Amino acid sequence: MQYIKSLLQNSYLLRLLLVNALFGCGQLSQSNPTSEPQPPFYLSQCPVVHHMPSTIHHLLITEIGEPQPGYQDWIEIYNASSEPLLLSEYTLRTQYQSQYGEKQNSLTDFVFPNKWLEPYSYYVVFATHSTDRNHWSNDLTTDYLTKIQQDNTMYTLSLQKTRGSVELLRNDQTVDFVRYGANFEAPKTALHWQGGSAPALGHPLRFSSLMRKYPYEDTQSSYDWVVSSFATKGGINDIDPYDLA
Repeated sequence: MQYIKSLLQNSYLLRLLLVNALFGCGQLSQSNPTSEPQPPFYLSQCPVVHHMPSTIHHLLITEIGEPQPGYQDWIEIYNASSEPLLLSEYTLRTQYQSQYGEKQNSLTDFVFPNKWLEPYSYYVVFATHSTDRNHWSNDLTTDYLTKIQQDNTMYTLSLQKTRGSVELLRNDQTVDFVRYGANFEAPKTALHWQGGSAPALGHPLRFSSLMRKYPYEDTQSSYDWVVSSFATKGGINDIDPYDLA
């Protein structure tokens, strides 16, 4: 007991964690001040963990934006490793459309830009609806994922609300994969997806996203995925999912 009391008197952080565990975040009493007075701690100031220890050490798909008329489709990825990753070593396989707006259910591979993604960092790529040819390039220097075919047809990624799949590849092997809605696509590398599909995109009140639950896991199944209450593009998925029940 004396040992615990000593810790509580000398560690504000430990006191905070203990009170938080017992009562939830609220005002922390100052009845037993530490050697350095601390301000009261309120719910709105509860610590936010920006990344959690994880056994995942690779590039992850973490969020897929719900398509919105007049807005660019987008996909968020996350470096779950402790080392920088060179994005140009990866490709993204998903559905696409041409510059004429023709959506395709078949898949194509998009090459990422020649950029380093720092550990525990997010990166968002977009479709382009622009007719500006600078947005359409095989040597990507922007955050737009595009592809020019030999016949000069230009493709960009194209998401659908009711069904789709997104796959990260490295050396033509699956790194991460998700399928959603009425989609039965299989990953290029076997066993990278088990069971049924994740929920279809769609929130009844607002445009949201399909997000990987936080703390991030990779069970290679729909267990990892939920429809979000709000999209968190480029940031941590630390919000409550939308209740589909």
